[in-house]
Amino acid sequence: MESVIKEGLLRKKGELNPRYKERTFLLREGRLDYYEGATHKGTIALNPGCQVGVKNKQQCVFCVTVPKSKRTYVLRAGSYEEMKEWILAIKQVIQGGGRETHTVLPR
Repeated sequence: MESVIKEGLLRKKGELNPRYKERTFLLREGRLDYYEGATHKGTIALNPGCQVGVKNKQQCVFCVTVPKSKRTYVLRAGSYEEMKEWILAIKQVIQGGGRETHTVLPR
């Protein structure tokens, strides 16, 4: 079984439904899985070329953009510090893919 790099609750904005829904996220090598309770709801493939960055600092909202699927996932953390931790952990996973990624953190 693959080890979990980071685990926690985030709110995910739906692609069709613009409301945020709370999900449990598990960051593993190469992917970010999310669950509703024990039910697997989806996977965000963290391939080289993915980008992660802040969308709204005050609301603790950040985005993960996956060029291969042409999709941007909008996620909301419980605090600014938690958001920074997620961004840095996701960046490290993406960089593990062998190519550089871009992280945008507000100053």
